[in-house]
Amino acid sequence: MTALRVLSPLFAIALATACTPVSQIRTAVPSEAAANSRILEDPQFARLRECAHGHPSQGERRESIEDYDGYSIGYVEFDDQGWFYDKTGKQLQALLTRLNSELSSSRYKDTDFVVLTFIHGWHHNAHDNDCNVNEFRFMVKHMSEKLAANDSKRRKRIIGIYVGWRGEAIAVPGLNLLTIIDRRYTAEHVAKGSVRELFAQLRRIELMQRNAVSHEKLRTIVVGHSFGALIAFHALSGGLLADLTLKKPLSNNNPQIPGKCIAGEGPPPYPDWLILINPAFEASRYEVMHRAALPDAGCDYPEANEWSRPRMLVFSAENDWATGSAFSILRRLGTFLEAYNEDSPLDRANEKEANYHSIGFVPRYRTHVACLENDKVVLGRVPGEQASERPPFWVVRASKHVIWGHDGFLFTPGQLKPQPAPGQAEPKPHLLDFLIELYLNPTALPMSARCL
Repeated sequence: MTALRVLSPLFAIALATACTPVSQIRTAVPSEAAANSRILEDPQFARLRECAHGHPSQGERRESIEDYDGYSIGYVEFDDQGWFYDKTGKQLQALLTRLNSELSSSRYKDTDFVVLTFIHGWHHNAHDNDCNVNEFRFMVKHMSEKLAANDSKRRKRIIGIYVGWRGEAIAVPGLNLLTIIDRRYTAEHVAKGSVRELFAQLRRIELMQRNAVSHEKLRTIVVGHSFGALIAFHALSGGLLADLTLKKPLSNNNPQIPGKCIAGEGPPPYPDWLILINPAFEASRYEVMHRAALPDAGCDYPEANEWSRPRMLVFSAENDWATGSAFSILRRLGTFLEAYNEDSPLDRANEKEANYHSIGFVPRYRTHVACLENDKVVLGRVPGEQASERPPFWVVRASKHVIWGHDGFLFTPGQLKPQPAPGQAEPKPHLLDFLIELYLNPTALPMSARCL
């Protein structure tokens, strides 16, 4: 007992000293008068090969805006309560100032903009050496090059936004695994906090550009991984649901005009794409989206409708143990006092399944499977409740060759080697390439029965 009394304070002290600081990482924020931040070299594959969770390092980059050749990346960070680290949100204001300046510049008169936003998950942050930071740098660079090579009358410019939060609370390997529940709550705080202002401001700018300049001048893609997918979903799904409800084709119930469907009026959907990769939250939160997307009897989303291409895409790796078996065990332990529908055995079974599993591990929600064929991602269509030919929300089960486990959403094992041989071919980001091609040509889906 005496030993326990001695060790308990020591453990508490060790735990406290191991905690990561609650402070802004990207502190070099340009003023409104600053035209450009320091020009940086393009990221190299070597930085991806040195992947690690972010931590303070000597001489690390602290800019909140990084300028590259043909694109830029801005950082916006939030604390554990989902607040900006300063009252005025200087990082956000600097980013919006830059975006507005470029949109109004004669230099980009014939250029369309794509805002690519990434929200990281557990263990990660906005440090210069974080895996996700360098992976996102590559994503923006790769997409910029692909869009530049696309045969289009108008140029494309990518503006990357990296949403940072304190994904790592304890900087001790092994011990940091105990923070999963705490970081889940923190992710929920971030989702309900000032990140909503970020998206509201971006949507405001997008609508202003559509009204004053062109329908395609500005588009927004939001990607969330793991707990970052939780943040993205909770922050944006309500707006997507409202947009869908306003414009979804509905049966007019008029016997004089049988089989006719009417699409409602409303603003364009925002964001243009919401992409969730290995989302770490219970599928029961997705049920309302699933039900709302089901077409009325005799109706479907017409090809000319803004909802005729996917607006939310969920990708879950088949070998992701974190959002698969481990997630299910934790949910069963943490929800044993929760009740379910007593009136309908079927609804009760569906509720329990959705509450115990993440979205990608509930077969009822699945719309597609993705696999690799001839070194490219192809899809197989899964029959199910989503009877639409053009479902607006996709739930895709990805093979291990497309996404490896929980974190391999950019490259799979063996593609990145510590010491690549001279002349070795560059690794291929299969999922990223697929998404870029799908975004450029959403009607040309690479389908294959081999995936099923």
